[in-house]
Amino acid sequence: KKMSVYPDTVLVRAVLEGKIAEERAFVAIIREAVRNLGCERDIGSLLIVMGLPYGAALQKKQLERLVERSLRPRKVLVIPQSIGTLLAEDARTGIVLSIGHGTTELVLFENLKPVSGISIPQACDYLYDEDDLAYIDWEKNTIDKKKINSLTGILSNKLAAFKTRLNKPYKIYLSGGGALITGLYESLQGKIPDNLILVKDPVYSNATGLYKLGQIISNTEGQQVTHRQQ
Repeated sequence: KKMSVYPDTVLVRAVLEGKIAEERAFVAIIREAVRNLGCERDIGSLLIVMGLPYGAALQKKQLERLVERSLRPRKVLVIPQSIGTLLAEDARTGIVLSIGHGTTELVLFENLKPVSGISIPQACDYLYDEDDLAYIDWEKNTIDKKKINSLTGILSNKLAAFKTRLNKPYKIYLSGGGALITGLYESLQGKIPDNLILVKDPVYSNATGLYKLGQIISNTEGQQVTHRQQ
């Protein structure tokens, strides 16, 4: 953000629309995450659970290999990222509408299995398209209500089209940092007549749920090892 005042500054995005755009930058981010968590000395025993946008499913193997090669953890699991929101809400079935920075994820899960979904290319950066870095100071910026209504109009239309393929109604869980932008949730509520639930922690619900999934997997593996030993 500070460097952007210089005219020759080049903004490098590690991830663009949910896909790896710059491999070195992406590796730098995951290494920093491991460092911040204090896991540098214990990487070899880590189970890393990572979420991937529904529309970037073809990158699953590439992402797993990249993390394995860069960090060498015990195991890497890459899954549809919105599943974390359901787990954080102690739910197993429902539609997750997650408004992120580059994409909005719309995915239906039945008993934690992804049934159908799309990655919508309109998200928070749609609201700040005049300045690539404006979203960093989102608390200081006021967004034009017309822009918010335009985004929620796009999302509600996508949701309506998505629901035509379903044979019954589902609860809709709203998550992602975009859900906290002033006026966005209210605007979306006015356009979606369904049971729209704003999750308890929109920003971290997905990470919380993926962590919970990692614990479940680790405990299951531990029980299987103990059973074999017995």
